[in-house]
Amino acid sequence: ASITVSDVFDAYDKAFPEKVQKNRRLARTMLEPHFGVIRLGDLGTQAVLNFAERRKRVGAGPSTILNNLSYLRSYLAFGSQVLGVADAGAMAKIRVSAAISLLSHNGQVAPSNTRNRRPTDEELEKMFHIFDQYAVERRDGAPMWDIVLFAIATTMRLGEIVRLDRRKINIEERTVLITDRKDPRVKKGNDEWVPLLAGHFRFRGKVVDPLEILLRQPVRPHSPHLFFPVKTHTVSTVFCTHLKGHIEDLHFHDMRHDG
Repeated sequence: ASITVSDVFDAYDKAFPEKVQKNRRLARTMLEPHFGVIRLGDLGTQAVLNFAERRKRVGAGPSTILNNLSYLRSYLAFGSQVLGVADAGAMAKIRVSAAISLLSHNGQVAPSNTRNRRPTDEELEKMFHIFDQYAVERRDGAPMWDIVLFAIATTMRLGEIVRLDRRKINIEERTVLITDRKDPRVKKGNDEWVPLLAGHFRFRGKVVDPLEILLRQPVRPHSPHLFFPVKTHTVSTVFCTHLKGHIEDLHFHDMRHDG
């Protein structure tokens, strides 16, 4: 009777530390001020509706609110089991789910929109010139054009690209190891050898070969084992700032989708 939602949060985070990643921590900072002091047995639909309204007032969109509440359900489902109050947690989760259903019916929560933005041939040509100039100005900067081409040719995520290791490539078999590849169930330890295929993507009539792109990267003294020793936020920032005013509404992740 005395267990609060904060107790459930604490129990989950302690029992499943590998699951407590950036997005979950951020969601908890949104959830705890509103739900934390509520006792598990008292958590009802009205509290969820009030939370959604409060988040909406500060500018959160339907997909963000749904994401926050999805984490709340996850905490209730598993944190309550850790505390030995699985039945109470299950009932609270049902009440939260009922509130989410009502919010969905009203359009107050919704899944994020699927992006279908892709770079055109003309935009790729523009990017080539923009990042060619960037390379001249910043000789020690990120090899942006090679990273763009590589992302399209391999469909790898940016986080995977910047982790590629020179010690984990098989040139003869044209494969490279991606460590901790993103997965809906488990990421850590999800290592995968992937082929570096060439032939399906051309720029200016020439086949883009991802293996060739890797092998032409110079060794950087500060990170000799990485092909692209840059931070993901650096690539994203350079991509957005240099395309601004030239190409509208294009994200780096759209390169993966294009591939």
